[in-house]
Amino acid sequence: MLNLLTTPIRLRRSTEPLPDYAVNGLVGLGLIATGALIAVAPLAAAVVVAFAFVALLLVYAEHLPRLFLHGTVAILAGYALAGRGFAYVGWKPVFIGDLVLVVGILALFTRARGVRLQPLHGLIALFMLLGALRTFPYVTVYKVNAVRDGALWGYCIFALALSAFVRIEHLRWAIERYRRFVPWLVAWIPIAATISILHLSPTWPNSGISIIHFKGGDMGVHLTIAASFVLLGLYGYEKRQRGLRSESTLWLLWFVAVAPVVAMSRSSMLSIGFGVVAAVALRRSVRIVPFLLTAGALVTMLVLFNVSVPVGGGQNLSTTNLMQNVVSIVSNKQDQAGSGGSRQNLNGSKKFRLRWWTKVVDYTIHGPYFWKGKGFGLNLADSDGFQLDSKHTLRAPHNSHITVLARMGVPGLVSWILLQLTFAATMLAWSLRARRLGARLWSLFDAWLLVAWAAIMIDTTFDPYLEGPQGAIWLWSIVGVGIAAVGIQQREFAAGRLRLEAA
Repeated sequence: MLNLLTTPIRLRRSTEPLPDYAVNGLVGLGLIATGALIAVAPLAAAVVVAFAFVALLLVYAEHLPRLFLHGTVAILAGYALAGRGFAYVGWKPVFIGDLVLVVGILALFTRARGVRLQPLHGLIALFMLLGALRTFPYVTVYKVNAVRDGALWGYCIFALALSAFVRIEHLRWAIERYRRFVPWLVAWIPIAATISILHLSPTWPNSGISIIHFKGGDMGVHLTIAASFVLLGLYGYEKRQRGLRSESTLWLLWFVAVAPVVAMSRSSMLSIGFGVVAAVALRRSVRIVPFLLTAGALVTMLVLFNVSVPVGGGQNLSTTNLMQNVVSIVSNKQDQAGSGGSRQNLNGSKKFRLRWWTKVVDYTIHGPYFWKGKGFGLNLADSDGFQLDSKHTLRAPHNSHITVLARMGVPGLVSWILLQLTFAATMLAWSLRARRLGARLWSLFDAWLLVAWAAIMIDTTFDPYLEGPQGAIWLWSIVGVGIAAVGIQQREFAAGRLRLEAA
């Protein structure tokens, strides 16, 4: 007996996994303990769950890059289909995009090895540094609002992580999967618009946000990305689509999807119009013929039958409304005519936005906030005197570039412009270089990323698209994939391998 008490206990190491009953028992005990903790101290329970989540990820660190890539693809699809509604999957203040972001951060710190740095990495790091300096001092004052507003720079992590982990096989996979996704997307958008117009979507219990949140500007971006994919030739590349997946059928569905989008949003008209023109300019092709024929037929039908369909928000789908939207982009006539309207109409007017943007320029470029801006967390609508309702729902100007200036000052805006223009120039240069070398698919892929980036830049000039995950994660994912694609091309072209297609 004495020997038993004095003999040290030695734990036997084994590579055998725990039995299923042991694992299930431990998980069950953990859930029971967490449930009890939630009842007593919800905040402490949230911290415990967060630590458990991170610990679990670190145990399986070798799988983090793959988990991050799969998670990113899943949320990008969700944001494209349900917009802001998908962003609220989760429980306030932690949502699905944040979980994937955490996985990306852990993957970067534990698995990123041998990443070849490029100038864009440095520009992203600079923008993030300036953003962090204008966010962290305000966390104690504005708490979660400072963190949420900081999404504008915080989601840059997606660009860094994707640039580190995306390989050539992932690009091939992405092209093939997006080719399958496009018909479903363009068929779904009119359904989503109908659900939104008729207010048929249920809401999330934790926020009151519609699960299917249809917004014209957001959907316009995705329709532009889809259209450029087809016009550039990626949709039918070496694989002619037939039947319901044919390009003719796809264009018919696309125009049906575009109709409510452009009726609701002037910014979507700009992003779609520019995207189509850019795609055609980057690859002159007869693929524009089905597009033009379908467009001509539908416009003729609208004119002959004088179609007018209400699409919500006081807007109608009609030739008259479409022409008014076009005129309002280049003229103040419509705004002046509607000056006696509601404050909600004022919110969407050019006059209201220009007044606010001018004030931001005055107190930054010409004023006391030149170097630092007002920081993240502060409600800019309240501070600048442009709030529209008692609930303080409006937080920032409907222009993400102006928001960068207001929150980060002139240095922040300069770093933002340098980053965006460098990315655009890089993708254009590599698209043209790949074309000269005869790497056709590489050239088309680079051009597609460039058009997708441009669509987001145009939309976010008239809408706070980048101040939520549904826009910011899409932008930084495009940037990250673009950086990865450039790095892959550098290696492949140096080795004489010009084909992106699978061998």
